[in-house]
Order: sequence, then C-alpha cells, then structure tokens
Amino acid sequence: MNSGFSPANDPMAARLEVCRALHLGDPASAHQLIAANAKRGAEPLLQKGLSAPNLIRLGYDLNGMKRLGYTGAALKMLGYPIHEAEEPASQPHGAHEAPREAVGPRDASDDKETTAMEVRRLIESGLRASELHERGFTIHHCKRAGYSALELSQLGYKIEEMVNLCSLAELRRADFRPNELRRFFNGAEMLRAGYTASEMRSAGFGIRELLNFGYNENHVRIAGYSNAELLREGLTRTTRIIQ
Repeated sequence: MNSGFSPANDPMAARLEVCRALHLGDPASAHQLIAANAKRGAEPLLQKGLSAPNLIRLGYDLNGMKRLGYTGAALKMLGYPIHEAEEPASQPHGAHEAPREAVGPRDASDDKETTAMEVRRLIESGLRASELHERGFTIHHCKRAGYSALELSQLGYKIEEMVNLCSLAELRRADFRPNELRRFFNGAEMLRAGYTASEMRSAGFGIRELLNFGYNENHVRIAGYSNAELLREGLTRTTRIIQ
C-alpha cells in the first residue's frame, strides 16, 4: 500500500485509513475526540497517536485546530509549526502594560457565528466537502451553519458522517432509502420516520420483519409481496377492516 497520500486523490479514503490505523472508528468519531479535548490540550490526542501529521491527514490544519480552540502551546506540542510571533509574549512581573479598552467577557457564540459565516461564504463560492475539510471545516461546522441533510449530501458528505448529526427524519427528507440506512437504524425507527411497507420491502425486509417492527397487516398486504410470500406468513392479499 502506498503511504504517500495526496488529499486531491481521495481525502475520505485517507481519513478512513488514518482512523483504521489508529483504531478511531470513523472520521466522525475522530472529530468528536478532537473537538472534545480542545480545552485539555495535546496529551489526550498524542495518547491516541494524533500528532500533527495524522491530524493534517484527517483534514485538521493549523487554522482548523485553532478554530476548535487549541492553544499555541498545545499545537506546538502536537507538532504544528508555531512561530513565536503567534503566541502572546510573556511580560516580566510588574512591567508596565498599556491600558486596554474595557470590554465584557467574550461570547463564544461570536466565534461560532463567525465560523458559520465563513463556511457559508466558502460553500457559496463553490467549495464542497473535501475542499472544506482541507481548510479545517468539518460536517459539524456545516450543520451548525444551518445546512440541511439534503444540502450536506449534495455537498458530498457520506452517509457514515451524516448519521451522527442528522435524525432519521432528516435523512428521509434528504431522500435516503431504507437499504442505505438499515446499517444504522432498526426497522421500528424507520416505521416511526415514515417509511412505508412498500419502501421497506424494496429495501429487502421480509414480511415477518415488518410485522415485528409494527407495520399494519393491511399495509404489508399491499406492499408488493407475492401471494406465496404472504401465504407463508398466514396472510392473503385481501385486506381486512381493522376495528
């Protein structure tokens, strides 16, 4: 296997390769780990093998890590090239400090809104999932910027990434079919999300499975199963009035 990977070839394959090598699950799980440890510094990431080279292969460049909240010291420990000018210079105790304008505490929502505006600007300029990731923006940023499941899919995000952020109802509105979702959701969840018995039959579910999920017998009868299949489960094509 060639270890020299160019993000222009297949960035998703590169991210999956890193996740497999480091036993991180998938890129969405890796993002949760990286984002959750922003305030704890470099050590939790280094323990998982996430030094700068692997983080960059996952799509987290220096600016992307800064947006997540990693300090200059943590980034330097991870192996990112941090110049002294990028870190606030320490001042001797008692040294004169120029007066600062009095401001209130910084609102984290300001940063989130700035990031959301940048994400929207980039998408409107034509960037798609792989290009956004190379700039340090993930599917999480796009979702927080207000993009729907359908729009995320159109941007090129994979269903494996979307199921961690979007509800089944959202994915149904994005026109994902039951056969695409059955790895992530059970039949009862699909019933509640509004998938019809006919759609479930097309996805490969059997009559008994649909009945166990809670589908109405009449709906199962008209879902498109053959007479032989219905008879094997004690049903006929004749619908009956349910009191």
